[in-house]
Formats: sequence, structure tokens, C-alpha cells
Amino acid sequence: MQAATRNSKAGTGLLEVLIAVCVITIGVGGVFGVCSQMNHMLSLSREETRSVEAAQHVLEIVKTYSWIRLGLMEGVSDFDISENRAFSDISNAACTVEVEPVAGETERLRRVTVFVTWEGESGTMVSRRLISLVARKRRLK
Repeated sequence: MQAATRNSKAGTGLLEVLIAVCVITIGVGGVFGVCSQMNHMLSLSREETRSVEAAQHVLEIVKTYSWIRLGLMEGVSDFDISENRAFSDISNAACTVEVEPVAGETERLRRVTVFVTWEGESGTMVSRRLISLVARKRRLK
């Protein structure tokens, strides 16, 4: 009788070890899955941040233009980003600028919209836009 009891207890230890290894493997696999997903989300947010920074850079450039030059730019036009370092980290980026007068304020305000498009991590084209109002500067008399 003692021999049968001793064998059944010895087998239980091996079964417990196998179950523990399975549980640990599933837990570690879950952690790696979460880390992989977090890494993907981090790269997407980096892309988004770079594109918004690049669009803000273009808005700042356009805000330095004279009122007359802004008037000549009315409508949608491509913005040359070939020499722009803000776009250097964004793959296949393009930028367009739309300038339009604000209704009721045509002599004082213009709405400037910057559209930035780039190729996302998944290979699809992604776009973002930023809008700003530019006021006419009054000359001192």
C-alpha cells in the first residue's frame, strides 16, 4: 500500500510543474503581446506628433508672409517642403496650404489651413490639418 501512495505523490509533482510552466508561458506571452501593441501605438503617436509639428512649422512660415502675399495665395496650393527639415523624418510627406478670406472680415482676417499627408506605418496615406487665422497688421502712422 505504501508503494502505491508514494508513486501517486511523485507524479503529482511533475504534473504541477507542467501546469506551472504552461501558466508562466501564457503569462509571458501575454506580456510580450502587450509590449508589441504598445510599441506599435508608440510609433503611430510619433508619426502623428512629427506631422503636427511639421504642419505647425508651415503655419509659422505662412504667418510671416505679407498681407499681399497671402492674398496672392488665396485658394489651395502646394507648399514646397523639399528643403524643410521639419518634414525630413516623415516618409512620403506632402503639404498643401489653403488661404481664404473670412466671411464678413475679408479685409482683416484670412483663414490658413495646412494639410499634411504622409505614408503611415501600415503603408496607407494619412492626413492631418491645422487651421489658423491670420490678421492684417495695421501700419503705424
